[in-house]
Amino acid sequence: MSNSTLIIFAIIVIGGLLLFLRRSKAAQQQRDVKTAGFTARPLMNKSELQLFRIINLWLGEHARGYHVSPQATYGAFLGCKDYAKWRLMSAKRADFVVFDPQGHVRLIIEFDGAGHYGRNRKDADGVRNRDTQKNLAAGAAGIPLVRISSLKDRGAITGALEQVLAPASLTVQPEQTMEAAAS
Repeated sequence: MSNSTLIIFAIIVIGGLLLFLRRSKAAQQQRDVKTAGFTARPLMNKSELQLFRIINLWLGEHARGYHVSPQATYGAFLGCKDYAKWRLMSAKRADFVVFDPQGHVRLIIEFDGAGHYGRNRKDADGVRNRDTQKNLAAGAAGIPLVRISSLKDRGAITGALEQVLAPASLTVQPEQTMEAAAS
C-alpha cells in the first residue's frame, strides 16, 4: 500500500470512530434523560404567583398590549457579541420580564423575597454576586430592572411599574396589538 492510501484509510477510520462516538454520546444523553425520573412542578412559588397576578392586573389596566413572562432566561432577551461573556448570563433567570407588543423586554422584575439570600453567608455571597451580574447586564442593555422585596406594599409594586411603564406612549390600543401580532 502506498503512503497516500494509508493516510486516506486512517482518515476514514478516524472519521468513522468520531461519528460513532458522537452518536454514542447522543444515545447516552437520551438514556440519561429517559431514566432521570423527571416530575412536573409549579413554575412559580406562591409568592411569585401572587406577584405575577399583581403585575398582570396592572398591565391590563395601565399598559394594554404588554405582557409578563415568568422565569425568562437572560439569554433569551440579551445579546452579546462575545459568546463567552453572553454565556455568563444566558442561563440565569429573571423572575419576570414585561415585554411590549413587538416582543421587546421593557422591564425586568426580580423578586427578592424572604428566602432570596439562602440559608448561610456563603449562599448570600453567591446570590449577591448573581444579583450584581444581573443588574450590570440589564443596565448595559438599557433595560430597567426593579427589585421587589415584599408583597406587603402593593403600592410600592405598582409604583415601580408606573415609574417605568406608565408613560402615555407605552399604552397600546387594541388595533395596534392586533396589527403587531399579524406582522
